Amino acid sequence: MEEYNWDLTKIFKDEKEYLDTLNTIKNNIKEIINYKGKILSNSDNLFSLLELDSETDKLITKVYVYSYLSYYSNTANSKYQEYKEQANDIYNSYASCTSFITPEIQSVSLDEINNFDNDNILQKNQQLNNILENLNCDEYEFINTNTLNISSINDFM
Repeated sequence: MEEYNWDLTKIFKDEKEYLDTLNTIKNNIKEIINYKGKILSNSDNLFSLLELDSETDKLITKVYVYSYLSYYSNTANSKYQEYKEQANDIYNSYASCTSFITPEIQSVSLDEINNFDNDNILQKNQQLNNILENLNCDEYEFINTNTLNISSINDFM
């Protein structure tokens, strides 16, 4: 039956590497939080944050896959149940703590972001492109130039 198990050493060579990666993710999340309100203060902040966020996302994916494959290889094993919970917890923490990134980037115009990018480094960043492509130019400009008052929305309800 062992021949039908996943070779999880291709993801993490051992449990120590898995646990070290969890700690790295936790530290990265703390570092990402420090960018809140500062992402657009200069291009270095924007680029550094996007790189750190991308790297953290990759590590979380590895942890998630490893923990779930471990869990489903033996659902009765309490250690693997704990790994699955750790993966869920770390992902939820990451999602919550990074929720400021997209709105903060989308709070400025495309021209402002392009002014940061003298070396076209940011244009090559897929994450930034995905954030900006979620809004077409007309929607993006409308959101940046028109702010709705929450109380006026309540008047319509």
